Amino acid sequence: MTAIPPAIASLPDRFREYRDLLITWCDQNSGSDHPAGLKAMLELLVSRFSRLPGLLERVDLVGTSAQALRLRVRPSAPHQVCLSGHYDTVYSADHPF
Repeated sequence: MTAIPPAIASLPDRFREYRDLLITWCDQNSGSDHPAGLKAMLELLVSRFSRLPGLLERVDLVGTSAQALRLRVRPSAPHQVCLSGHYDTVYSADHPF
């Protein structure tokens, strides 16, 4: 039987930490047309993702003041994986979502 990596084995013990992180992220209004909310959400993501190994970069997006994040880990590895997501929502700045 293959041993479970420590990062996976520790997940049950970190349930509350990850739940609280998810709640914090979900409570941040980051509407597409809400620059202050987008900036606040970006900072939450930077705070968390900067703990990971690799190079974390802010990438300017043409036509908007928002930025994307790019995290590169082991860029010379023979197999590459690209994960993509977005951090804006559909709610306006004053929506009580």
